[in-house]
Amino acid sequence: MSVYMITYFVSDTCGCGHDHDHKHDHEHIESSENNIIAKIKSVGAWANFMPEGYLVKSTLSAQEILEELKAVANKGDILFVTKTDADSCASTHQAVIEWISR
Repeated sequence: MSVYMITYFVSDTCGCGHDHDHKHDHEHIESSENNIIAKIKSVGAWANFMPEGYLVKSTLSAQEILEELKAVANKGDILFVTKTDADSCASTHQAVIEWISR
């Protein structure tokens, strides 16, 4: 089992490429943040270490986790998944490193 850091940015646009002061010919897409968080929590043991950052322990690869997240993200959302370990990271909050080490 590996530990992955997942960070995300939820776009405040619907993916249509325009400001929200116009009418849509299609149904407006809601924020995907709740879906992204739920998906992150479903891939393994998790820790929310930053407002838009999670650590997960999973048997999936970084690419597999990314594909899971892409399935619930909106077009303009940005997702980042990277493998990490206690020896290759640093934090001002020691509990983060301890969680990764367990």
